[in-house]
Amino acid sequence: NTQAGGWASAPMRDFTALLNLQRSWLGLEPYLLEEKLCAAALGHSNDMASLGFFSHTSPIPEKASPGQRSSLAGFQGGWTGENIFMVRGGTIYTPPV
Repeated sequence: NTQAGGWASAPMRDFTALLNLQRSWLGLEPYLLEEKLCAAALGHSNDMASLGFFSHTSPIPEKASPGQRSSLAGFQGGWTGENIFMVRGGTIYTPPV
């Protein structure tokens, strides 16, 4: 949801808008931001940066999987997964909307 509350950062909203633009070209429904899943993702990103790893599997035992991280963040929905990416020394191209 690109109209998410104050908890959603500008990069979260911008990425969601870009992703949903591409989904609309394929005739797919838009994704919505979910606060607890975003918190789990941000925490995992911070862990990867501070501990120097890039993986879906965390070396922190209680945060080893996406499901564990979403549960720790308080998400009570169904199955979860994640996509991760990294940019080094460059910028991400954002096409005009």
